[in-house]
Amino acid sequence: MRRDVLGGLAAIVVAAATNDGRVHVASDTVRFASDAAYVRAWADAGHPLRAGGAFHMGGALHMFGPIDVGCRVEIDQLGLSEHGRTPTISWVFADGRRLRVDPLNAEKESAHFAARPALCEYVPTGPRNATGEVALLMVANSPTYLFRLWLLFLNKLLFATDAGLRPFVWVGDLPAAARSPTNPACLESLEVRCRVNHTAEGCVLARGRARCHMHPNNPACAERRLFQSHYDGQSPSNHLADVSNHYIKMPATLATLDAPDVAALYFEDLDTTVHWPWAASVPLALEDHHNNASRKDVVFNSQHDPDFGHAQWRTRSSKFYARDTPAVRGFFARWFANRCAFKDQYSL
Repeated sequence: MRRDVLGGLAAIVVAAATNDGRVHVASDTVRFASDAAYVRAWADAGHPLRAGGAFHMGGALHMFGPIDVGCRVEIDQLGLSEHGRTPTISWVFADGRRLRVDPLNAEKESAHFAARPALCEYVPTGPRNATGEVALLMVANSPTYLFRLWLLFLNKLLFATDAGLRPFVWVGDLPAAARSPTNPACLESLEVRCRVNHTAEGCVLARGRARCHMHPNNPACAERRLFQSHYDGQSPSNHLADVSNHYIKMPATLATLDAPDVAALYFEDLDTTVHWPWAASVPLALEDHHNNASRKDVVFNSQHDPDFGHAQWRTRSSKFYARDTPAVRGFFARWFANRCAFKDQYSL
């Protein structure tokens, strides 16, 4: 019997299969009939049915090779005691392979996930308030980044267990072919022209940073460097126009929604946290999903940016809700196809 230090129990939803090996659900989204079919499709880089075909939409996502799904992660050691035991996590793959990672070997094992990303579910061993159909998705480009934000990762695992969400974590980076901009049109936005080209008249950098208007030669206007960002990747300049691994959330979302028993998901950046005690947050966790009257398929948070005029709104991609529908799968495939800048919000 395996030991898991966080505890909990996942529910399984079974649907009736059609003759083609897929199942049809109420939302008219076509699903895999079994976990085995799901695992085989995502292990095949050329499989036409990954993400219901969205993985090949516009030729954008075919560049990913095999991806492990239908696997699980286990927390072997929390690493929170004062006796020096390091945090340890294991990936248990569908074919029986097991990969045990701790901070001492994380950099070495990162090569495994760079070559073959994995989307795995945390399945606790004790009771939990599981919905059986709604996931909480997190992403990391490497185990090293996961350990860097270990406490925040544990925070969201525990919250999901209490809130009735199924935690999934993607670990893996963008393939080299996906690191180039494909749609530079977003670089013509007001904010980017201000930050990079100094051409937007009267714009003011957010949070009191340097003004581009009247100071076009100010080095602070040249680029947006993300000194406060918990970023770990292969973009040493952190220039606004570089394509970064922030975009891994799109294939991770498609892979999660493609699971046979997942109807929707909430995405949370790994460097976010849920405030404790979360008694007030738990009832709201599934609000977007249960609000069937609105039938909102994708929900993002936006905030007004007064530094760029009264009509300027900034979409926040650090948190969103997505329901599994063909339109949603197409939306995330197109978002990835329009890779443009270091931050993925510009492509929206």
